[in-house]
Amino acid sequence: MISLRVHRLTAVVACVCAPAVSLDVAAAEEGNRDVEDTIVVRGAIVRTDALSTDREDTLLRQPDHLSDLIGDLPGVEVAGQDSTVTRINLRGLDNRDLALVLDGSPQTNYLYHHVGSVLVDPAVLSTVDVRLGNTDVLFGGLGGSIVLKTIDGADLLTDEQKFGGRAAFRASNNRFIGGDISLAVRLAEQVDVLVHGGIIERDDFKTPSGDERLGTRGRGETFLGKVGWTIAEGHRVELAYDMVEEDGDKAPRPDLSPEGNALFFGDTLFPTVFSRDDARFTYEGGVGPAQISASAYLQNSELTVDERALAGSPFSLGVLRAVDGDRTGGLFRTDTPFEFIIPHRIEAGFEWTKTELKYRPGDVAAVVSASRTAAFYLQDTLSITDKFDLRGGLRYTDHKVEYPATGDRSFDETTASFGASWRPISQLELFASTTSLFKGPETSDPFSGIAAVKIIADDLEPETGRNTEIGSRISYDWRGTSGQLFVRWFKTDIDNVIADVVLAQPGGGTVARDTNIGDLTIEGLETTLSFDRDNLHALLTFATADFEANNLNPNVNSVDVIYSLRELGDSFSYEIGYRYEPFNIEISARGEVVAEKSTFNNELKEGYDVHNLSVLWQPEFSDERFTIVAGIDNIFDETYSSHAGRTGEVTFPGFGVVPLGDVAPGRAFKLSIEARF
Repeated sequence: MISLRVHRLTAVVACVCAPAVSLDVAAAEEGNRDVEDTIVVRGAIVRTDALSTDREDTLLRQPDHLSDLIGDLPGVEVAGQDSTVTRINLRGLDNRDLALVLDGSPQTNYLYHHVGSVLVDPAVLSTVDVRLGNTDVLFGGLGGSIVLKTIDGADLLTDEQKFGGRAAFRASNNRFIGGDISLAVRLAEQVDVLVHGGIIERDDFKTPSGDERLGTRGRGETFLGKVGWTIAEGHRVELAYDMVEEDGDKAPRPDLSPEGNALFFGDTLFPTVFSRDDARFTYEGGVGPAQISASAYLQNSELTVDERALAGSPFSLGVLRAVDGDRTGGLFRTDTPFEFIIPHRIEAGFEWTKTELKYRPGDVAAVVSASRTAAFYLQDTLSITDKFDLRGGLRYTDHKVEYPATGDRSFDETTASFGASWRPISQLELFASTTSLFKGPETSDPFSGIAAVKIIADDLEPETGRNTEIGSRISYDWRGTSGQLFVRWFKTDIDNVIADVVLAQPGGGTVARDTNIGDLTIEGLETTLSFDRDNLHALLTFATADFEANNLNPNVNSVDVIYSLRELGDSFSYEIGYRYEPFNIEISARGEVVAEKSTFNNELKEGYDVHNLSVLWQPEFSDERFTIVAGIDNIFDETYSSHAGRTGEVTFPGFGVVPLGDVAPGRAFKLSIEARF
């Protein structure tokens, strides 16, 4: 297998290097032809401290899923082959343990453990900021944070334009066809408007074995509207409405394998609608040296599944089931540099959010659960010298969860973070941080209906712990070649891990309750190496994260936590890109090799490697406003299941061994056409 993967990597590199060499020869034959710099129509900019540079040319990736943007970053995995199952995993912790924010609005829409909790169309994103690990007090996620920002009207207009936009067409022979259009208008010098709409039709894709992945067909719709007003120099407000909806006849358990669904449900599919609506108000501005940002939002998430086709089945209620999730909240942040003896940078903020979940199985009364979270933080970064910084901060979080039938309970904690950065020379940075962690229990998966009988135990402890990181960043610039080497070691301790379990009662029957199942330690390493020379770019990454469970609760099976703790195998990724400026062509090859993983709860996850190739062309006659991208995903038709999703198999009474693996699509040829006007 290792030998095969080496041959595959060699083949992909050859595909990139051969055209690059031939194009260079052609350029030499042309003599000293003058070539002006060109501007590429960019996709979303991806930022992460684990990468040496921002990833800007994401249009080459033809993203229709978040995995296309960030899935091969070190320590990051995005699972979910169906459009309703998107799970982001950082170092083995998924969405439920991360701070995921879109334009200031939280996106942890946990409605059902068989679907995802992220509904975002990559076409509307301008930046994606991935922060692995909790290294300061600015965000409260146990495993890190992902901050998403959508496009503005100003992103699509030059200074001289009053009207402009972009239109795109996307297609794959094994997955989808769709398109989107964005229109921007400058109504006045201070006011701009953006309207974006997109549609994508997904088919039942084929796996590498040639089988159709039944139940992945559906229609995705996206809408984004924004009005931005610069009320004074340095002060801007925006009103935005964002909608994403996935609608189709879906597999009853979208994250299971086709074999698993067939064993329980035959060939029955359930009409399913999964949607998210966000209305947001945001402000960006400054008072003196202080920069201020604020936002308020109203959000609604909805999951509707029509199970009436299986009335009478032990695996279906046989009714129309629906969950409504309403969230309101806001945040206020300040960032103020000032000098008192030495330079300081004060960051302070307040966040508040309230969530109400309503589950309606058929015509019976709704089952309601709710939560409320408020947090304050203050952080000071001191520039002791021009080469040495110290950072310290405090965060207070108050969290309340409520089940009207069985009561409520509040949890609160003050956490602290300390960090340091030293730059002994301009090419070297050394850094370290340690941050205490806190997380209260979540509201239950509402679609299961378990909230109706949920008990909040008096002895339940919140999740606490500590994340410690040490690393270095080395940059080099030698004879026209530049790049960076980034290395980081981390250790995350989580005490009193909470699982949502069902326990047998001494007098008979069962009860649902959040239970502390034990302690968890995650230790690992992440490293990247970048290389840039003229028009050639290369990036190599490696990541490893090992779990160790301690003090396990003897009354709880560790399999009860696999919904939120999904270990990732050691992973290597690469990206090689070459730009040939005379013809405005870019060639990119990228891939990932994931090693076999034996998890802390004795599950064996198979290793895999997947490789992709793409070519971007901007015709000269289009004045750099027209872009064509063609590519091949999964070149070698590899059969694999993401380690962040369902993997392996389980023995189920009466059915025997049931395979669970959420197998990815086979080889796919993709085409994207984008025009700006």
